[in-house]
Amino acid sequence: MLCCSHVTARPRLVAVLMTALLTLLALAIKVPLSEAADVEQMKASTVFVLCTKANGQQGNGSGFVVGGGKFVVTNAHVVNGFTSQGDSIDIVLEKDRTVRAHVLVANVAHKDLAVLELTKEINRPSVTFAPGDTVKSGDKVLAMGFPAAATSGIGNIESLLEVRLSDGIISGKDVDTEGIKRFSITAPLNPGNSGGPLFNERGHVIGVNVQKSLTNAVVVSPDGSTVGTQRVPLGEGIAWAIQADELMVLLDRLNIPYPKAKSPSEPEVVPVQPGPDKSQEPTNSKYAIFAGIIALIILIAVALYMHQKKSSMQRPSVPPVPPVPPGSSPYGVPPAGHPAPVMPTAPRGRPILRGITGEYAGSVLELREGTLTMGRDPKTCQLVFSPESKDVGRMHCTVRYENANQNFLLEDANSVNGTFLISGERLVPREPRRLRSGDRFYLSTQKNLFEVRLE
Repeated sequence: MLCCSHVTARPRLVAVLMTALLTLLALAIKVPLSEAADVEQMKASTVFVLCTKANGQQGNGSGFVVGGGKFVVTNAHVVNGFTSQGDSIDIVLEKDRTVRAHVLVANVAHKDLAVLELTKEINRPSVTFAPGDTVKSGDKVLAMGFPAAATSGIGNIESLLEVRLSDGIISGKDVDTEGIKRFSITAPLNPGNSGGPLFNERGHVIGVNVQKSLTNAVVVSPDGSTVGTQRVPLGEGIAWAIQADELMVLLDRLNIPYPKAKSPSEPEVVPVQPGPDKSQEPTNSKYAIFAGIIALIILIAVALYMHQKKSSMQRPSVPPVPPVPPGSSPYGVPPAGHPAPVMPTAPRGRPILRGITGEYAGSVLELREGTLTMGRDPKTCQLVFSPESKDVGRMHCTVRYENANQNFLLEDANSVNGTFLISGERLVPREPRRLRSGDRFYLSTQKNLFEVRLE
């Protein structure tokens, strides 16, 4: 007599398995290996800049948040002419909610850039920058902002404040007549886009949208009675963005902190946005590799099924299971009162440090090999707080990840105001405290709250 009870159940199991694998294969054609950038967070970092003269004349542009919600970057030409007595510059966040801004610097070293200081910190995520050496021709980009043409005829403020997206690629790198490094892009830009962020596929800002190719043209009214001039596109798919490197130099001079994505020449621990970094391999190669892996899994599953089916057909009936002696347990399971052996825990994900409150709220730092130092001193710290954060020490504390036991180690660097667990317990200086995934701690006050996590 042959034992066939398993044979009848296996086809259904294998059919389900193959259906799932084929579904993954279909998804692989459309979805890259790395996680897509968080478009909603990118939109939340983009803000509407409204400029008003004393006589009521208005202009507008786009900008984006830096420095933990205390500053906004835009183009200098957006705010030029609106800095006289009685003029105002506002960041419009939503209906009946604006924050007044003042020009901190503009037109430094002939750069069409302006940094605005806000009178009140806003709860919007700061952008993460990527240096120019991470960008190459053909890379996909996403320009965000508030183009005037897209909002023409809109009556409600909610639609007016909806961030508009336009995609394209990097068509080249160049330098303008003032020596400013730029990207040439195919993403459409229009009046109102000025000052908005240019994102790469990872959600990092690589440039500041500045202009498109325009020229003056003679315009005649339909009845032929009026002749005038108007700015029209000189060519399609030609626009420029100032490279983020030009802005980062300016932010460094102003001591405004910012997270920066990892550059090929920087092996150190650096802040990054949520989601794993994308591979530098061409996207098509990723699809091919992923599809090949799925196909191989399917072949192995079919081969195993056929082998097991053949073995089942030849296997004799199973003899009865003998009685279990007292004090023992079948199948290697320990009897009651005897603890089960502890198995090693498999790795659960990548170690990160997430900012919960303060100037790094919403930012995520991936903890690689080595120690991350937090404080106000840019020479010794990787996570640098602004000079105004007087409650944070120059070298306040350190955090690192132990891959062997999947624990985090937090250590106070003999700071004046202390490093605290979320329970309120103050750490003893120079004595490492072990943290688990999900634990939180703060520097001096809960205004500087962070969380460690495996994800």
